[in-house]
Amino acid sequence: MDDFENVSSERIDSVKAKYNYADAKTVVGVVSRYINWKGIEYIVDGFVKFHQSFPDAILVLANASGSHSNVIREHLNQLPSTAYREIKFENDSPALFKSFTYFVHTPVDALCEAYGQIYVEALAARTPSVFTLSGVANEFIKNNYNALVVDYKNSNEIYEALTRLSTETELADSIKSNGYNSVINEFSFDKFIRKTEELYS
Repeated sequence: MDDFENVSSERIDSVKAKYNYADAKTVVGVVSRYINWKGIEYIVDGFVKFHQSFPDAILVLANASGSHSNVIREHLNQLPSTAYREIKFENDSPALFKSFTYFVHTPVDALCEAYGQIYVEALAARTPSVFTLSGVANEFIKNNYNALVVDYKNSNEIYEALTRLSTETELADSIKSNGYNSVINEFSFDKFIRKTEELYS
């Protein structure tokens, strides 16, 4: 949690400059390898619609490699090359998350994520997020409270969720705050130690 709490503006600016989106007003972030069950093509299709309404928006795809690359790049061809960035790997993960305006993670079913640390990291970075429920998200993500939840394989709902975050400022601020509080309450190191002690006692 401290890694995501203590991130300087200089580190965030450095990440934005490195990948050439320092001037973007809206950055939609994805951190996921190009694997078929991650549902990235649905994010891309949702962003295509979103970009039509918000032409200054940039889609950033991190960890951009994997067995599903050809399919995802076919979907990316719907966008001008200036509308997205692909990042193979960024070492400063907390700064990367904090460089996003919004974050999207949409696995294609409830069980394909074994755990899904990415849910926790996004909310720890205070990034308003759009999720499908998979892995650990089933246990603590609540729609309209600490994230916006969309159906599996549904690009239109992803588009609608991004539009809501962009137009409903109070909703985005509330999700940002509640998301951070959720991970602090559920996944803090102190709670981990306490629950481990309870298990052994």
